[in-house]
Amino acid sequence: MIQEVKTQILDLFGIKVFSFKRRLEEGGLILQLCRLRDRSVLRSLITPEILLEAGGIGHRAFGSLFSFWIWLKRTFHMVYIIEVEEMGNRRIIGFAGLYDMKVGESLWLSLAVFDPKDRRRGYGKQAAGLLFECLRKKGIVRTVFVEIPRKNVASLQFFRKLDFEVCGSFTRLIFPHGRGITSMLTLAKSLS
Repeated sequence: MIQEVKTQILDLFGIKVFSFKRRLEEGGLILQLCRLRDRSVLRSLITPEILLEAGGIGHRAFGSLFSFWIWLKRTFHMVYIIEVEEMGNRRIIGFAGLYDMKVGESLWLSLAVFDPKDRRRGYGKQAAGLLFECLRKKGIVRTVFVEIPRKNVASLQFFRKLDFEVCGSFTRLIFPHGRGITSMLTLAKSLS
């Protein structure tokens, strides 16, 4: 009863509220909302090379766990870690960061599987599928966007296999030290 009244009040002001699942699981793959204890492991896995490859973002190494945490909070609304369970042990293999979220409309996704040995094993596809199904079922967004460096052919092929379509392009100056520019592609996927 109280929840219904709260929902009616929020609807009156045009405020949409959704709850995200803390944990999504299928087979041996787990998507878990990032916990405080995961951040130090995540910090060691997100290298400047991973950032550059994933999004054309040049970023210096994080000087401390605190600076990494601040970057994570400023960059993403939500961060899911991707874990696999093998022989009773779980290990973090990647992450899915959600940002620029417009509830009921769209969000942007940053998805990375860190170790090349873990790529092309279906983990990224399975993680994206779990996330998209949750977003679709709860009606949280209708469209998911990603941006990829044009020269990152593997990521482009990966997202095209997930039914993303190129919808734009732009040029990004890579920081720090203005090491150059990179051509980026924007891709979109409808969840309807």
